[in-house]
Amino acid sequence: MNCKETNKYLAEYASGPEEGNLRAEIAAHLKTCSKCSGEYKEICLIIKTAGSLKTKNPGKDFWEGYLPALRKKMENKKPGLIKRIAATVSVAVLALFSVALLSSPLILTGKTQKSDRLVTEDEKAMLEGIEEHYDEYADALYGD
Repeated sequence: MNCKETNKYLAEYASGPEEGNLRAEIAAHLKTCSKCSGEYKEICLIIKTAGSLKTKNPGKDFWEGYLPALRKKMENKKPGLIKRIAATVSVAVLALFSVALLSSPLILTGKTQKSDRLVTEDEKAMLEGIEEHYDEYADALYGD
């Protein structure tokens, strides 16, 4: 397993106890790759930190314009240090927000512990958009 494949599943690996070949492959890669091992440790820290944060949804207007604006910026610039830094920050913010949402009881059960509010269609669409565009972010970060 290479770094790009490993990074695609690191958040799942860090948050899930599931067993299987993929988990074993990731564990083997992390033992031999200090870069991915470092990123794994950072994700674990993000998960721990996100679990203690109270998140506020920025609203539908923010998310409707976010991905198109990010895509436009990515298309207009050639790969370079600034683009890689911006892509890293974008992925980190998306990862933090995704981990916070995915690790919450709201996503896991469809209901919060404090209320019976179901996951909204906007929240589902936002998460699907993040998953859909992950490869673009990974390519910007790791090149291909």
